[in-house]
Amino acid sequence: MDNSKKRVIAFIVFTAFFILYFIWGLINKGYLSIDAEAPFSIEVVGEGTTECNDSPCEIKLHSGSKSLVIRKTGFFDLVETAEIKAFRTTNISSTFKFAPSIKEISNIPFEEDFQAYSLVKDGTGQSLINSSDLSKKTLAYFPKEILEATIFGNKSAALINSPKGSYKVNLSTNESVLLADLPSITFGKFSHFGDYFAFTSPTFPEIWMLNNNEALKLNLSSGDNLFSWSALDKLYYFKLVGEDYILGSYDPKTNQYLEIKTFANISPDTFLISANEKFAYFTSGEKYYEIQLK
Repeated sequence: MDNSKKRVIAFIVFTAFFILYFIWGLINKGYLSIDAEAPFSIEVVGEGTTECNDSPCEIKLHSGSKSLVIRKTGFFDLVETAEIKAFRTTNISSTFKFAPSIKEISNIPFEEDFQAYSLVKDGTGQSLINSSDLSKKTLAYFPKEILEATIFGNKSAALINSPKGSYKVNLSTNESVLLADLPSITFGKFSHFGDYFAFTSPTFPEIWMLNNNEALKLNLSSGDNLFSWSALDKLYYFKLVGEDYILGSYDPKTNQYLEIKTFANISPDTFLISANEKFAYFTSGEKYYEIQLK
């Protein structure tokens, strides 16, 4: 075979290979289908971004491993990895998590459930009354006088803290329980139904909690008393770490902590959580702020 024929054959083989390679490049594709709350965007790292107004959102991609960033305004970005196979559809279902953000507001729309209670002389003992009740109805009776008492309470429960012993009062049954080993309490809040009581003490640097009348130490610094109960019996808090504040929650039923988001450049003085856990509020100086959580 002479050289000219060899060159023709080589050209034909090369051309055929090139055509096949080109065709394979065109058809070596699969589909990625993402089911998420629309609208959202899908960034295929290194290949571009697709805006999705409907769900599921389907895009055509070359086969191979793909790094994805799924974004939705007001929510945390989702990072996923997908393996795209030729002529097949890879399905991903994603759930966005709300990204809390702060805005200044004119006022906080509610007040926390604090009730003022007093101990009054009643014969040889004392009666616990609601300080705003003009009828001075007895809520609990103590046959011996309780000295140097500080009282914390809401509509469901009250705690009488004294160096000689403390008492927890269930205001739905008017029953009181002696808590002999409680330290001096400087600040405390009952949960919505009075099942839990979170408090700080000059004796300890941590926040403590009464659960079934037993005092438990929480993995939280007492800080500036920046904690509040939701109606779902979760304790929300601001925790100072370095110069930033971490917004988090603690579930006493599961003993689990959840860090929600870290905020920089804030200086909270007081802190409240809404009953339904959708909003958190804090004050800083004379200003009011709202954090949308859901």
